[in-house]
Amino acid sequence: MTIDPVKKLSLALRKGPLCQLEDALDARESRAAIQASYLDQGPAGACLVALKLNMPGPYKRSPLINRVFALAEADLRTYCQEAFGPAIVEEETRDTLAGKEYFVLVDQSAPRVKAYLVSLEEETVLGRLMDIDCLYLDEDGKQQSLSRDQVGLPKRKCFVCQQDAKVCARSRQHDFEAIYQAIAKMIVEDGRIDDEKIN
Repeated sequence: MTIDPVKKLSLALRKGPLCQLEDALDARESRAAIQASYLDQGPAGACLVALKLNMPGPYKRSPLINRVFALAEADLRTYCQEAFGPAIVEEETRDTLAGKEYFVLVDQSAPRVKAYLVSLEEETVLGRLMDIDCLYLDEDGKQQSLSRDQVGLPKRKCFVCQQDAKVCARSRQHDFEAIYQAIAKMIVEDGRIDDEKIN
């Protein structure tokens, strides 16, 4: 009997260790330190692009999630190479207990970088799963993140109902089963991961 690919991928998303609260907090603290280091030591006015997956729930490191991240990272790297190749100063991929992260420092202004990456977030299937921050230092030397509002982007939509994602998250509008099913549908729609090879 053939298993529905969405169901199969939904289950595969949850085949990995649980991310505990302490793991998430440690990863956030470490990420903040790395971001500060890049911006402090990089060229004046540079933008640091930081990627992680927008993966709700306690599963952040299953083999399938890692494969999705690899695709997202490759897509982001391609976008940055095409637009800012000579301006790329440094890049790094990290594996944390709360999931993988990718950083690329670009010697361009944050608004210019964010404006170019809009199409990746908004027009590609996996773009909805990408949490891409464009970070910079303000005039006082404080780290800032360019928000979607600042570049005229709408708020992120919920994977399940397409309403404001933050509202649904705060109210816990959807259970994890519905969320993982929605994410699995995106992976199927993207078409680059063969569900037949997923255990």
